[in-house]
Amino acid sequence: SLVGIENENFKVGGYLSGYVGVFRALKRPIVEADILVGQINLNQNVIGDLYFKSNYVIDEEELLIDAFLERGRKRLFTLLGGRIWPSDKKRQMDLPILLDKFPLTTFELFTSPDFKELQGVLSGVIQVQGTFANPAIDGRIRTEEASGYMPVIGGKFKFYFPDGAYINLSNSDITFPTIALTDILGNKAFLSGSIKHSSFSNMKFDFTLDSKEGDFIFYNPTSRESPEFYGTAIAKGKIFLSGSSSDINVHARITTSRGTRLYLSLEEGTLVATENSFVTFKSSRSDSIRILKKKSETEKEITSTTISLNIEASINPDAEINLIFNELTNDIMTASGQGNLRLELTPAGDLFVFGDYQVVKGKYLFSMQNLVSKELMFKPGGVLTFTGDPTVAKIDATAFYATRTSPAPLLAATSLTEAERSSARNRIPVEVLVKLKGPIMEPLIEFDVDFPTLPDNTKAAYQTVLNSADEKNKQAFTLLVLNQFLAPGTLGSSLGGGGALGANSLEVISNQLSNLISKISDDVDLGVRYRQGSKTGSGANEVELALSTRLLDDRLIIDGNFGFVTNNPNSNSASTVNSQNSGSIIDINIEYLLTRDGRLRLRAFNRSNYANLFSPFPYTQGAGLGFQTQFNTWKELINRKRKLIPAYPLIFDDTRPED
Repeated sequence: SLVGIENENFKVGGYLSGYVGVFRALKRPIVEADILVGQINLNQNVIGDLYFKSNYVIDEEELLIDAFLERGRKRLFTLLGGRIWPSDKKRQMDLPILLDKFPLTTFELFTSPDFKELQGVLSGVIQVQGTFANPAIDGRIRTEEASGYMPVIGGKFKFYFPDGAYINLSNSDITFPTIALTDILGNKAFLSGSIKHSSFSNMKFDFTLDSKEGDFIFYNPTSRESPEFYGTAIAKGKIFLSGSSSDINVHARITTSRGTRLYLSLEEGTLVATENSFVTFKSSRSDSIRILKKKSETEKEITSTTISLNIEASINPDAEINLIFNELTNDIMTASGQGNLRLELTPAGDLFVFGDYQVVKGKYLFSMQNLVSKELMFKPGGVLTFTGDPTVAKIDATAFYATRTSPAPLLAATSLTEAERSSARNRIPVEVLVKLKGPIMEPLIEFDVDFPTLPDNTKAAYQTVLNSADEKNKQAFTLLVLNQFLAPGTLGSSLGGGGALGANSLEVISNQLSNLISKISDDVDLGVRYRQGSKTGSGANEVELALSTRLLDDRLIIDGNFGFVTNNPNSNSASTVNSQNSGSIIDINIEYLLTRDGRLRLRAFNRSNYANLFSPFPYTQGAGLGFQTQFNTWKELINRKRKLIPAYPLIFDDTRPED
């Protein structure tokens, strides 16, 4: 039985049966054999039955060898009329080998773990002559329906040979034709190169993978395979692979495409692979990557494969970058933007990142003292600057938390007419701004409050109340925690009585129901809200449905409030904005991003003028075309230069990088 012949990379099954004879053992030994190796399987893949027979001809002093591998009635490997001359020092063998759909799985014995999960078949002719010490090899082979997995870049590919193309084998090298590869999405790239060797030892490979201006999955390792930098990189460009099985160099020059999602871990500590006990990843800032082999109850360090990774990436807003601060608490910053970044993974396992990255959109789960946990959205224009160690990167960005609430508490101490005060009780869009600047692990944080839909004269009336950092911090905190303002100079009172924490029980229930509904779908944010007539501008009870969603790959943005007011005969509201005790609520904003980076967009809206102290009309409608860009000087704007971040991806040259 062959069961039990195994190591970390392969497991053999089958049985051995037959006859072996040794003659003239004390002089010049002669070995004859008639052997069957039946039901051979490798890693649970059936190979077939191997028949081997040798016969020594004394007069000619030669050993005749016949061998073949069968699966079913199909011969996959044939060696007929092979001859060996043991006593001849110049010519010791002549072995003609024919391969006919030979399973590639067998070669995992030699290629794993650098290249594994081999599937497909191999066909061709190989002639082996010369001496055992210096064999002369000549052959032509090709694969069919071939596929395999390369863990170093997380790539699973299928291979397609052009008609009439072969891999050529010789004593010094193995040359490959240009082979078409497809990734798991069916994208195509082209592989070319060669392997230099000395009688199939000391192998050195040199390959180029080129997408030919099309999209291709160049990088796709899991967090277990590459815990510090993983994800999917769909891009256009080239990858250069060189080195040996113990020293792999990967140099990539790519421009990201839609579907790219990468994760950069800024966590400290050790991540241990759970599926393969012989692989342990150490933190890249203190230890190198080590491959360990479990032996008995202890771990014994063995020779490792070192990997050098160098990626020059031109990143556009189609790509999503995730910075992981603490995966267990979901402390992850997600951003889409543009920039040119260079990533290096040294043989010692140290990861370095260089370049500037401008944020177009993104989100971050903001937490404070276990009291606040809100998802913030990034405003366009923020910048991440990397100068080596990613944990010391710099951030200069503004995020915001959007809500709808009444600004009336801010005007509690101001002189207003009853109509103006009643109008201010209506809920309007409000943004809590969180400005982040400095080291990305410990940035300086400043708070502010904005009213994005109000005209400047009305906005100024509210901003005069937020005239100090302490007041901004207090209002921002209560908005994040309670979704409402506090009256200036107080810690617990608000317009309408009862205090910030004394909301009507029906309003509390509506808030909780809104939180539950918002979790139904990740694509659509839904919410409901009930408000008493004493806290509305109309003097009537209000029921609202809030809806926001992004469609068409986040190009179409819809945000709105829809509802109705119910009769409240006890209302004494004197609002001139909405004097009816019943009616509808329609606040909607629709934006379409004409460009993926959001610089050019089309917008239409219908908005209530509840909180506009100076407008006699109940609604305002509008539509327009907007363009946004950044510049430092007027000359820079006119010349359309981007000194901080290039407007277009850099085009790298096609030359191979220096060793």
